[in-house]
Amino acid sequence: MINIILEPFQYDFMLRALFVSSMVGIICPILGAYVVIRGMGFMGDAMAHAVMPGIVIALILGLSPFLGSVPMAIVVAVSVGYLIHKKNVSVDTAVGVMFAGLFSFGLVLMSLVGDLTVSVEDILLGQILGVS
Repeated sequence: MINIILEPFQYDFMLRALFVSSMVGIICPILGAYVVIRGMGFMGDAMAHAVMPGIVIALILGLSPFLGSVPMAIVVAVSVGYLIHKKNVSVDTAVGVMFAGLFSFGLVLMSLVGDLTVSVEDILLGQILGVS
């Protein structure tokens, strides 16, 4: 009976997925509490969607999606901070504008290119078994 449970963990990709999901399960509650206390609970979802143009541009150039998402995440964070502090916009408004605008821009880029080998679901949700 125990073999049925342990059998999938013979494979390296399953061990990596278990490790990564455990780390996410430890780190995200701590980070999430901090973000909610600061009044930016929507920021995590917005960042995940707002980096879409960076990912699409990286895929067009044949680069790793990571190389497109990190600079785009920095641009989004700086832009949200600028809107909040310099333009006197509420946090939710700034995050919502960046979220909707950049996500839709990423979808437009994807539709214009058309021949990307990844789907929108794979970009947004990822594949836990594919972590390296």
